[in-house]
Amino acid sequence: MNLFASIISFLVLFIPGGSEKLSDEATRVVQVIASRNMYESSHVGFAGRPSEQYRQMKILSAIASPEQLLELASTHSNGVVRVYAWKALGLKTGQERKPLVDRIEAVAMQLGQDSTEVFSLQGCIGGSTQVRFLVDNKGLVSEQEN
Repeated sequence: MNLFASIISFLVLFIPGGSEKLSDEATRVVQVIASRNMYESSHVGFAGRPSEQYRQMKILSAIASPEQLLELASTHSNGVVRVYAWKALGLKTGQERKPLVDRIEAVAMQLGQDSTEVFSLQGCIGGSTQVRFLVDNKGLVSEQEN
């Protein structure tokens, strides 16, 4: 990891906020995502069946706070969990995310440099992909001004 990414990671860990404990249900969802250890788009396979991993991410978005999702996206040891926590944060409204704008921008930079390899299945195409190529920062960061 380069020096810049190390500094960003350090700052994210020590900027106040994000220390709420996950509920048992949210912890279970995170464990399910981590145990499957595969990033899937919303629909997968030749038939385009709904993705179970994506469904778990939507559940996580509904039950975890923006602060908790940001913490998972920045510090969880599993790359797939980091990606899905970031995407779950993106499902929250701009108003819900607004108080976290500085931390969101820092985590966006961190994830944008995350070279952790994860297996991904996007539609019917599978393979190894770096976390940084699975996170989309456009809407999440730019909407903070609204």
